Amino acid sequence: MAKSTNDTQESDSSVNIAATQTKPNVLCVDDEQPILEGLNIHLHRDFTVTTFDSPKAALFFLGANTEIQFHIILADMRMPEMDGPTFLQRAAQIQPNAIRLLLTGHSALEATIRAVNEGKIYKYISKPCPAKKLREIFQEAHNEFLRVEAERETLKETLRSSVQVLVELLGTINPTAFGCATRVQRTVKQISTNRFQNTWQFELAALLSQIGCVTVPLNTLNKVTAGKPLSEEEERIFSNHPRIAENFLRQIPRLEEIASMVANQQKPPQYSAPSVELTMQNRVELGAQLLRVAIDFDHLLSGGFSHKGAIAELQEHPEHYDSRIVALLETVTIQSTQKQPRYVHAHELSNGMIIDEEITSLHGVVLVSSGTEVTFQTQNKLRRFAENGSLNEPFRVLIRQ
Repeated sequence: MAKSTNDTQESDSSVNIAATQTKPNVLCVDDEQPILEGLNIHLHRDFTVTTFDSPKAALFFLGANTEIQFHIILADMRMPEMDGPTFLQRAAQIQPNAIRLLLTGHSALEATIRAVNEGKIYKYISKPCPAKKLREIFQEAHNEFLRVEAERETLKETLRSSVQVLVELLGTINPTAFGCATRVQRTVKQISTNRFQNTWQFELAALLSQIGCVTVPLNTLNKVTAGKPLSEEEERIFSNHPRIAENFLRQIPRLEEIASMVANQQKPPQYSAPSVELTMQNRVELGAQLLRVAIDFDHLLSGGFSHKGAIAELQEHPEHYDSRIVALLETVTIQSTQKQPRYVHAHELSNGMIIDEEITSLHGVVLVSSGTEVTFQTQNKLRRFAENGSLNEPFRVLIRQ
């Protein structure tokens, strides 16, 4: 069993977490306690070291503590419960940003090199490793983490700009689809935050989930939103919108995973009974199921179901929805129930208001659908129409009490 870096008293648990959280977080997994103790001794001055002598226990801990960002995860190549590459692959599903290291003996060198090349492992460490070299490798790994994080932040900002253009286009062409997308994004954000890593991917997928609806006639989309039956031709057109969206989104660099989530939003789970924890599930599959549940939940609400009634309806079809995600809908706050109606003009709009009726131009063109959350883009669009004297106003919105 492991010992705390700040306390010599033994614990009944095989997990050891240093008290300070100001240093980079490191997770080390090895079935040999002397090796874990050595790693702790050599690294604890510069890193917050968490150790496990069981890969299964380590995976359980990661899944139960997704709010902890580990910068580096190290695993021994050979362990009785699970080998190091398999553990690191599963850990990557929970902590995709962590830099992964593999600890190995010289006898396993060929298998180690193959694991590094195939498993996106940053580097392997040969046993025994001098203390100075060990610290250098961990510092290099931490620098790599910081470099990748900086690139990721730049990517997120670039993607946000690209997504903003796409969403503005959707809002102009099909306000009903735009309203659905913003509501679905709110739902996905509420059920993902503090439960999964990199939730921004799920939120972007939700916001882009209806992009393919630019090819769906407005009347057809309104029928879908209201829960009304579609004709065979309407069903064919609507069912094709996720694939159209995927083809479009794949043209944008680094949106491949999000494009796959959007493409699979109408597909049921790939299993009859959940076999892995949600936090360990394939991210594309998880993202697709989040979209499926959130979108159909929104359609039920728009069709007149209550919050509890919509959840109950989804629970009636476990073959179509991941029951664990459906259960998370209990924590979702339906914003419209917390707001009061008010009539406003375009210049009175502010972020967070909910449009409570279709806003049209003087020529009867729908500009913004009911249920849309007001953003800066919504404000700018409606104010331009108001300045041209072509907006029907005032109109009804819902504001926070």
